[in-house]
Amino acid sequence: MDQMDVDLDAEAAYAALLPQKSKGRYERSFKDLKVWCRRMAGDETVTENCMLAYVVEKSKTLKSPASLWSEYSMLKSMLSIEDNVDISKFLKLKAFLKRKNDDYKPKKFKVFTREDMETFLKEADDRSFLLMKVAMIVGAWRISRTWEM
Repeated sequence: MDQMDVDLDAEAAYAALLPQKSKGRYERSFKDLKVWCRRMAGDETVTENCMLAYVVEKSKTLKSPASLWSEYSMLKSMLSIEDNVDISKFLKLKAFLKRKNDDYKPKKFKVFTREDMETFLKEADDRSFLLMKVAMIVGAWRISRTWEM
């Protein structure tokens, strides 16, 4: 195996390091970080302070801590691959992300109970809600069939 084969194998492995479906998002996040660092610090080098300031800025637009953690994860992968930087060692950054989780209360989605569904089916006007009633019945039937299997 010569150097060219090694390079080709490494290139193939590199292409498989990121999830194919979301590779574009990873690359866009990485590019945005690099542009931000260049604009704010005058350098593309990612330091803990630069990364912390970037995430603080992102936290103003990304309201959910889960979104911040997702951004962190994408950047962690890209920085490891592209710049050989391990941001998992940036303890201040991790502490900030954990603090953002403290007060976060995920939204609870309302769920129809069996009684709610029966009331809707009996009392809602067929002329206005027939399609919704059919969709509800089909959906409930499909769910119950799945549970039985």
